[in-house]
Amino acid sequence: MTNARTKTSSNDIAREALRALVARRLEPTPDNYRIHYNQIAGLEPEPEKFGATQVLRQIVTELARGSPELQRIAKGLERAQANDDWAQSAALFQ
Repeated sequence: MTNARTKTSSNDIAREALRALVARRLEPTPDNYRIHYNQIAGLEPEPEKFGATQVLRQIVTELARGSPELQRIAKGLERAQANDDWAQSAALFQ
């Protein structure tokens, strides 16, 4: 059961989270929104889920230990992830 004050507070937090995304020029993805909403609300951060980003980081780490060619690919994948430009990563294998 929520009262009007809690509802207003939640609405204010939601608006502020959206403003934070815009100010930081971040895409309004569910993950970005949740992170900022939780920060503004003073909630504990949720544990990071083991997803594609974490798997990619592990792959990049292992590739970086390999031959110069594998190191080149690892650096390219790191740049693609940092820039969120996956089209650039396709060029690494051509």
